[in-house]
Amino acid sequence: MRLLYTIILALFVTPFCAQSLSPSVIASAGSSFTSAQFSMDYTLGETFVTTLSNGSNILTQGFHQPQAGVIVEGCTAVEACNYNQDATIDDGTCELPGFPCDDANASTVDDVLSADCICEGLLSGCSAAA
Repeated sequence: MRLLYTIILALFVTPFCAQSLSPSVIASAGSSFTSAQFSMDYTLGETFVTTLSNGSNILTQGFHQPQAGVIVEGCTAVEACNYNQDATIDDGTCELPGFPCDDANASTVDDVLSADCICEGLLSGCSAAA
């Protein structure tokens, strides 16, 4: 009986220690990059397991993975003057050559984007570009 009390007392007196995990990666190389549109972390030497999504939730496995589902709105038309190569969804803001614009010159009319994406207008009373 004394042995049982000793064991019970030892269990309550001995501090409980739980396992503590912190993410760490053993890799030969890696880096981080951040810009206004996105941030990227990568390592070499670790496995890429999988990324699952049901439309509103994303589940990734592994320490570093690309951020799946990043949405960047912008113009996706390559021929547009304001083409955004990072855009994943066209937001309807594409400005193509021939579209109206404002060259901020009060003495011109019928301002349009040229083939070089320069906003040009006609001088009032003239037929040549300003």
